[in-house]
Amino acid sequence: GGVSILPRADRQAFGEPRVLAFDIECCKQPLRFPDANSDPVMMISYMIDGFGFLLINREVVSDDIASFEYTPRPEFPGPFTVFNEPTEGSLLSKFCSHLLELKPHVIVTYNGDSFDWPY
Repeated sequence: GGVSILPRADRQAFGEPRVLAFDIECCKQPLRFPDANSDPVMMISYMIDGFGFLLINREVVSDDIASFEYTPRPEFPGPFTVFNEPTEGSLLSKFCSHLLELKPHVIVTYNGDSFDWPY
């Protein structure tokens, strides 16, 4: 005989992928592109499953930022939880530990291949 492929009813549903989108903002010298060797990360923002997060480097930003909501359109709710971190190191550590906790299936960026990931 021949080979046959039969569908399995117990394996027909696919889960929704959890996609995390992030962007970093860095300090820089006037009229210069940020330099990872000397310019610290100021903020990292990211969204996953309709929830936003903003990490603040308090070495750069002088006051705590409160959590807020940014909803540009009703179908895109945007509650943002803010983490005011004391240093750039703690900001980066928080971002990495939160990624491990959230376990996104896909991570997308805005110019990330050329800037965010290498930075």
